[in-house]
Amino acid sequence: MFWELIDMDRCMKLKDSKCSFVKTIRFLFSLFFVVSFVLLGCGTEQKVKRLEVKLKSPKPEVRRKAALSLAEMGKPASSAVPSLIDLLKDEEDIVCGSAAFALSRIEDSSVANAIPILIQLSLEDEFEFTQRSSLDALVSLRNLSVPELIPLLSSNSDLKTRLIITEALSRIGSGAVEATAVLIDTLYDPNETIRENAISALERIDTPKSSEALMEYRAGVISSLLNRVKNIRKKIEMLDTEINTEIEKEIASLVKPLPTKIMPKGEFENRAMYEKRVKEIQQKDLENKQKYEMDKKTIQNSAAERMDDQSKKYQNQLGSLRTELILDDSQFEFDFGKYDAEKEIFPNAVVKVHESSVVPPYRWQLEIPLDRAKTFKESVIQGTTGTRVYVSIDHVKATAQVSKVETIELNVSEF
Repeated sequence: MFWELIDMDRCMKLKDSKCSFVKTIRFLFSLFFVVSFVLLGCGTEQKVKRLEVKLKSPKPEVRRKAALSLAEMGKPASSAVPSLIDLLKDEEDIVCGSAAFALSRIEDSSVANAIPILIQLSLEDEFEFTQRSSLDALVSLRNLSVPELIPLLSSNSDLKTRLIITEALSRIGSGAVEATAVLIDTLYDPNETIRENAISALERIDTPKSSEALMEYRAGVISSLLNRVKNIRKKIEMLDTEINTEIEKEIASLVKPLPTKIMPKGEFENRAMYEKRVKEIQQKDLENKQKYEMDKKTIQNSAAERMDDQSKKYQNQLGSLRTELILDDSQFEFDFGKYDAEKEIFPNAVVKVHESSVVPPYRWQLEIPLDRAKTFKESVIQGTTGTRVYVSIDHVKATAQVSKVETIELNVSEF
């Protein structure tokens, strides 16, 4: 029994010794990781500072490599963002592009300070690397850059600008919710690529409003376009009334001066004093009246400027809408009618657009040589001969009509 107790005591001591050893090892490992983390952090910070110094090197190649090294570091290099923004103004295109590339990889909110110059570079720089890198940086900022991009799309008719901005919004996707309204307008842009970018952006935004707009657009392109034209024209027509109402409200808020009541000559006031007092009152009344008229004029001029600006905005929106649509086979029916072999024409050929409520049928005499007439009719019915139907949109009257019909394989006279 005694020896058993001794053995148990030895085991307990040995166990305690092992526990202490394990605890010591754990502590040392923890200490190692903490020290490593601190040293690593310090190392990263020091590396960023060294690279920032190199960004100011007189040698373009050194500046370029420093910017690319910061790009590789990504988010940890965020403290270098101000220096990289300064480098966007570098005279060397490759250095400027490398700085933009680094900003696109760092993905820090502080990059938002560079939005104006990034927009300028993405739209105007002739060096593709700089242009694309600047656009990438704008996209990386997501919703932060959207407010700056919207005006460029809503009030700009330049094709290149609209292509680049819609691409950016498409890539930003769900972060571009704020741009939903202007993207809906862009669905009716004359340029196919711009329309595709707008569709892509609205699909990725994926809100009830964007989904509804896409559904309406796909259900009836012509009807939707005409509705858009009508809405804009209505806004233009109502603009004069709205501005005049604003003018009336603002003028009504002014205090209209009334003539001051002049008290009779006082007991202790001689004629000269009285006349001086009257003159001063009349002068003051005149000044008040002049100020009132000046304030009215200012309101009217300001309103006229607002009206002019808004009118231009609406006209730009109208001008950005398509004036012609090319329909595919799913959007119309082609009825030849009976062929007149003597005159070698289909005298009653007609195209009926499926959106017949907004596009009237298009009738014309389709001239086809007798030796080709039967084959041609069969090829169109079978779909081996393509048919293009062009629909023109009148923005003034807000109407649509088929302007011409073309066949792909045969040179056919349309009238």
